[in-house]
Amino acid sequence: MATQKPCDQWPCDSGSEEERTQNSTKQRAETGESFCLSVPISPGSRLYERAFSNEIKQCSVSSHAVLQCGGAVLGNGNEALNHQSSEDFDGEKWDFFISHNWSVKRWKKFLALCLVWSGRRALICCICVQLLCFTLVSLGFLPLSSNQTDSHQISIWCIGGCLVTFAAVFLAMHEVLRFLGLPGYRTFLDKVCVDQSDEDRKREGIQGITAFLYHSEALVVLYSELYLQRLWTVFELTTFIALKPEGRIVVQPVILGPVAGYFVIIQALRIPELFLVPLSWQNLRAIDLASAIGSIVIISVDLLSLFFGAVLLRMWGRIRSRMTQQIESFSFDHAECHIEADRIEILGAIKALARKEGLVPADAPTRLCTKSFELLVQTTVPKRVSGACSRHVPFALRAFLAR
Repeated sequence: MATQKPCDQWPCDSGSEEERTQNSTKQRAETGESFCLSVPISPGSRLYERAFSNEIKQCSVSSHAVLQCGGAVLGNGNEALNHQSSEDFDGEKWDFFISHNWSVKRWKKFLALCLVWSGRRALICCICVQLLCFTLVSLGFLPLSSNQTDSHQISIWCIGGCLVTFAAVFLAMHEVLRFLGLPGYRTFLDKVCVDQSDEDRKREGIQGITAFLYHSEALVVLYSELYLQRLWTVFELTTFIALKPEGRIVVQPVILGPVAGYFVIIQALRIPELFLVPLSWQNLRAIDLASAIGSIVIISVDLLSLFFGAVLLRMWGRIRSRMTQQIESFSFDHAECHIEADRIEILGAIKALARKEGLVPADAPTRLCTKSFELLVQTTVPKRVSGACSRHVPFALRAFLAR
């Protein structure tokens, strides 16, 4: 398996944000010069072909392996490749093609994928556990406890059970399913499925990206503010839309995973609140000084957690607004590419794809071809982003309102 860092080798998506910003990119953006006034279609390129060549090794990796060890394979390094392995393709389609930037932190991508693959399961399991605990408490099978300040009866089973269930399902369900031998989703992840150990095979794998996209049932976009600034990730997104207009696209902003997880985890503050905070403010004045201080401290921590949660939601609102602006103003001329030769090949592939898919006339110039792909971003991506928000933001808001 691969031993080299994809961030050092993968075209158009390499290194940190500063490293990727090339002087030529800045100069052309400042002067308004177009990158694609006239770009030829590379005669030896297969970047615009739907079919695989005989030289390309068609592999997949289980979604369980992608999330294994906290998403180690998603890190910007080679340490995870020692324990991850790909599986030979057996003629079926891939379930997911993961499109992402390597400069985004591993833990953010891990939580984002947990939200995609385990978020709904975690929510359903939490509801079922709460209903079960409520029933058992009502029937007297689970004991009640007493508040330490005014001795009113309390039950922590619903909250505790929900927290344990959420952590187990959201963060570790893939490990359990893998241990039980149950298959995960058949996934394409460039770092694992493209051979990194040999430059020739690696280049062949890169040349087959369009074929990998075409044979994938769904595209998972791990969206960050860098996503539409990188030519390679934009190529993956627009190519999938061009080849499969009705294909399933899951646009998952990487910030939503941490936000949703935070609002669920802070529910743990409810447990000390139940034990230390009296049922009414009148009872708070009647208790001893130590208990009163403990109640005030836990109430203050709870309020601070709510304030920080509001800050996170506001941060998400600003990012969401910038996403809209990025989409509306998107242009291939401003997308950054680490290697200028790769830019020419990618733009040539876009030119060939736009003509072959009937987006433009058969003799359309490069500029018209790239404009047709830009239009795909501006018309399709906003709908998919709204879909991601409608699915996952209520997950966080329900936890927020429960406070």
